[in-house]
Amino acid sequence: MTITIQNYQSQCDTHNLYEVNFFEDIIHTLVTHDPNMVSQWLSVIESLNNHSSSRLVVSLDIEWHPNNRYYKNPVATLQLCVGLHCLIYQLIHSPYVSSPLVLPFSPPASAWNNQFEPTWKVSTFIPSGSSLHLPNDCILENGSVFPFYPHYRLVSIGRKIYIIGRTAMLRYDTWTGTLVPKARMGFPRKKFAAAEVAGKIYVAGGSSRPEAVEEYDPDENEWRVVSHAPRRRYGCIGAAVDGVFYVIGGLKIGAAGNEAAHVYASSMDLYDVEARGWLRSRALPGGGCVVAACAANGHLYILSSHAVELSFWKFNGSRKSREFGEWRRIKPPPLPAQVRLDSTVGFSCVGVGDKVVLIQVVGCIDDLLRRSGRRERGLKEGLVLIYDCATEEWSRAADTPAVIRRAACVCVEC
Repeated sequence: MTITIQNYQSQCDTHNLYEVNFFEDIIHTLVTHDPNMVSQWLSVIESLNNHSSSRLVVSLDIEWHPNNRYYKNPVATLQLCVGLHCLIYQLIHSPYVSSPLVLPFSPPASAWNNQFEPTWKVSTFIPSGSSLHLPNDCILENGSVFPFYPHYRLVSIGRKIYIIGRTAMLRYDTWTGTLVPKARMGFPRKKFAAAEVAGKIYVAGGSSRPEAVEEYDPDENEWRVVSHAPRRRYGCIGAAVDGVFYVIGGLKIGAAGNEAAHVYASSMDLYDVEARGWLRSRALPGGGCVVAACAANGHLYILSSHAVELSFWKFNGSRKSREFGEWRRIKPPPLPAQVRLDSTVGFSCVGVGDKVVLIQVVGCIDDLLRRSGRRERGLKEGLVLIYDCATEEWSRAADTPAVIRRAACVCVEC
């Protein structure tokens, strides 16, 4: 029997994470005394098994010091195992027993078709630049890494999030909570396109050499130029579907490297990662600025703003489909009509399974309405809207906390 245990040595004092290798199976194990971590684990297990047609099987065990005739020891640990996920709850060190433990799998009311109610929780704060051992040009005199933040992009590979800044990159492990610096891009970029394809990161646009397309290999921790884009872009958005890296919208950049004043690039370029070549570019619908874009459920979804009209579109990205390359206009988000989104209001878009989550990361729509003399209110800051790709309907979720502003968003499968 071959059993090995890998300790991830979490920096948090509330929990630790392990991988138990049992023959060919890997059991993901959480050890904690924190009721909040228990609630979070139960929520993850419920979401993973929501669509299962069979009844959920949960194995349970408890441990305690042996009793004697003078003293009965309390239960020390509770162990739950569901599939390849295990929880070891240190009850003896817990300040209280969390209520979800009493009814661990009773489904809560929800805005996600009776799945989980979307909630927000602060996970970690990025420490000072000196403690991360970043290059000196990334750190201010007070030790902060502010130059790292403007126009950064997020890309996830597995459970890890890569925070890609203009002159630095960090990798955050969502299991262990660890944050480590990684190799920076070959060319400083801002407002660039980035996406993950086949376990590697691809970036394009937004640099002094914006035609260079770079690839990052996480195993080698190296960037390299793999191609040159057919168009120069600034402020573009990246997405990936079916092995293709999409470089979407943005502003046109002239041959001399100067931005054409507010001239939108009404197209997107398609890079076939496996073939190392470019497919035919596609025109963007809507005739205006791409406000946000993401990939979900085999399609690209694009929110476009033209004059005072917002439109929402989806692009079939499945290359084996007869409808590959076709655009279809779909129901726009429930925002006030005749609102022109200016530079004071921004959105981020991320695909989560068969949902598209649209998150307002900058500005206040109420202010736009007020400046135009309209009385509608209730859309302040941090608006979160969810589009169900199956039902083609929108719903509103919990607004983002006040601490989250000018955010980039990414989906992580833990």
